[in-house]
Amino acid sequence: MQRKTIVGLVASSLALMIYSGCSVSHQTKGEERYSIFKGEETSSNCFKKGLKLLKNGEEKYALQIFSEGCEDGNGKCCGEAGIILFRHGNINNAKSMFEKGCNLYDGRSCYNLAKTLEKENNNYGEATKFYKKSCELGYKRGCEK
Repeated sequence: MQRKTIVGLVASSLALMIYSGCSVSHQTKGEERYSIFKGEETSSNCFKKGLKLLKNGEEKYALQIFSEGCEDGNGKCCGEAGIILFRHGNINNAKSMFEKGCNLYDGRSCYNLAKTLEKENNNYGEATKFYKKSCELGYKRGCEK
């Protein structure tokens, strides 16, 4: 009887994973975690799932989660994707992510966009506009500029 219950649970779990878009064969721990998170993903929970991946040193998969969350309209996810891209020297894509996050009312994204514009082009006029928006959205560091 106990064996039948365990087999039923395993079968149910596999069916749920397949239904939710999760893959059951994985090459690495990071890919497994990404696959599981991807199956559960909504724009409202991408942020903490991506942060968990980052904490575990799985930046590649965190970027994927943040990018998908951004596409779903989560400004915080856009900002986090931008930070990862910026760290890896992909400045143009980082700026695009910061801008998208800012347009989705994430004050930190506005701030990071302003900082990037200021450093890259010495474009203080445009940067000031984004610092102001950052402040208006409640990101206090934007108010200091």
